[in-house]
Amino acid sequence: MRGGIQDLREMQIIADSQTSKKYEGFPKTKEEWIQVFETWWDPELLNLVKKYSDKHFVTISKYLREHKDYTAMINVLNTIWCKAPDGITIHSDPGWNVLCDLCSESYLMEE
Repeated sequence: MRGGIQDLREMQIIADSQTSKKYEGFPKTKEEWIQVFETWWDPELLNLVKKYSDKHFVTISKYLREHKDYTAMINVLNTIWCKAPDGITIHSDPGWNVLCDLCSESYLMEE
């Protein structure tokens, strides 16, 4: 019987193969948080916003990103994290691991 961690790793390999971007791991500074967000916004994070929210929320997200309101974008990312279905298959969505790390490391934006 296969374990959950192994399944999760396989899902992440599938998701990583769907993008040419390389993710180095969670950000450690405010500047790294912004860099990771900007690098992964289009198309991966934007596609997650589109997939797990409505058209109005997508419009707001684009506006916030355009105006570099990263503090408000944290709320967007957290909302997507909460709205997405709970399950292992979510980890096959390109950028999902990045979204999770940006949410968990959002305290960096308070520095």
